[in-house]
Amino acid sequence: MVFKYLLGLKISDTQTGLRAFSKNQVKDFLKVKGERFEYETNMLIDNKNLGYKFKEIPINTVYIKNNKSSHFNPVRDSITIYLLFFKYIVVSLLSFILDIALFGIFKAFKFTIINATIIARILSSILNYTLNKNKVFKSFNKKSLIKYYILVIIQMFISGYSVKFLHKIFVNKNVIFLKIIIDLIIFIVNYYIQREWVFKRRERECFY
Repeated sequence: MVFKYLLGLKISDTQTGLRAFSKNQVKDFLKVKGERFEYETNMLIDNKNLGYKFKEIPINTVYIKNNKSSHFNPVRDSITIYLLFFKYIVVSLLSFILDIALFGIFKAFKFTIINATIIARILSSILNYTLNKNKVFKSFNKKSLIKYYILVIIQMFISGYSVKFLHKIFVNKNVIFLKIIIDLIIFIVNYYIQREWVFKRRERECFY
């Protein structure tokens, strides 16, 4: 379930050691870090980042003595999966803090809500794009910059006009508080859009 919702990979057995792949893929997978179960998890994540598609083939599984010889730790050996989303959260949090700080500064200088939103988002998006591209999704998609700023423009106006609309309804509410609420909602949707559209690579030859 974690693989499905955080990585977009629907895999019934993430820890199977029986995997087949082409000679071309060997060069990529030799660079994967980790040992044992950690390596298998990292391989699947890199498989996603490199744009390889995969196919699962059902086989019979035989466990000897209820699989007592296995050293799989569901917390320790799955931590890599959560690290991906954690890195996204950290990057988003840094960008979010910068965006809110800039928004507050521009509002203090009597900028309108829309203008303050646009300028703050453009500046904070430079940090967000660079870190997400190189540290989170590790994408080499040449069109990612164009896609990213299409997403930024759409979300920028959604954020700006939503805050403006809510501020008219809740007159006594602090405008920065309203912006935080709106942007938190956008944050979750943004993760899936960046993963599946902005930084997604074209699928390559089959693996598994």
